[in-house]
Amino acid sequence: YTAINSIVHPSMGSWTLQAKGKRSRELPGFVLIGNGNEHPGAGFLDASYTPVPVADPDRGLENTTQPAYLSDAQFRRRLSLADRIDRAFKNTHKGPQITAYDQMYQDATKLLGGSGLEAFDISKEPEKLQSQYGDTKFGKGCMLARRLVEAGVRCVEVERGGCDMHRDIFADVGEKATDLDTGMSGLLKDLHDRGMLESTLVVLSTEFGRTPE
Repeated sequence: YTAINSIVHPSMGSWTLQAKGKRSRELPGFVLIGNGNEHPGAGFLDASYTPVPVADPDRGLENTTQPAYLSDAQFRRRLSLADRIDRAFKNTHKGPQITAYDQMYQDATKLLGGSGLEAFDISKEPEKLQSQYGDTKFGKGCMLARRLVEAGVRCVEVERGGCDMHRDIFADVGEKATDLDTGMSGLLKDLHDRGMLESTLVVLSTEFGRTPE
């Protein structure tokens, strides 16, 4: 007999957001950069603590451009219609989870119409600084993390997968370690140069480690 734990515990970013709250009225409180396929997200916390996913730092926050066929008035009308359709359900099933989902949709709508989306665009960074982080997805993710924290995001998590190596470790670890070292050192130097390092907690964590042998 095997017992499977059904409790999904919140990620560190969700705990941080729940404890400290958002820093920006427009930007999300927690952003996850990377694939995040098995990320626990908000776990058993409210949906409002779920990270906003950014799969590719180069593309930033996707699906944020309003279709050409949809005017602002039509968009607001659709939001109003959805609210009217949901109203009966909300009146019957009241609770923190329903409120949390409502807040999540409101935050997303606010972000779509604001200037906060510029924080997700790493192409605005100078080429010299981009090279400091390295031309890798992880390095660019670290650079995007700095932009977001500087703009007011409470917590940003950057995932660097593919390090669970069971063979050919000495052949593969060099490239992966270089990506990690370049991205992390670029982030720390950038935070220091901007006077942000003393007020920013940087955490590097892994699932497990291997001995030099």
